[in-house]
Amino acid sequence: MNLWMAAVLALAQDPGPSVDLGRGDLKVSENRRFLVHADGTPFFYLGDTAWELFHRLTREEAERYLEDRRKKRFTVVQAVALAELDGLNEPNPYGHRPLVENDPARPDVKDGPENDYWDHVD
Repeated sequence: MNLWMAAVLALAQDPGPSVDLGRGDLKVSENRRFLVHADGTPFFYLGDTAWELFHRLTREEAERYLEDRRKKRFTVVQAVALAELDGLNEPNPYGHRPLVENDPARPDVKDGPENDYWDHVD
């Protein structure tokens, strides 16, 4: 599973308090053309884009935005892990950059919670 699919699945599991979550986790349909719940019912993909969510927003701002989208019954929020608008060089609100020397094979990860860019993504 890639990072994008993980984000889709994480948000899709709880689209709102009035939705019956008894349909199970998401999976790819048998014909491999769409997402379905474990019980085979189609997953409704209602997405919003927040491309720079991880790069521009604080945790509090991100939580407020995601809660607003949940209340509006969006099932997906699409974001990029590495921001296009100078996201490699300009740090996030916590002063963290995503990569060591802009090398995608070297994520800048530090021990402990909330110590790096990727903790914020999580």
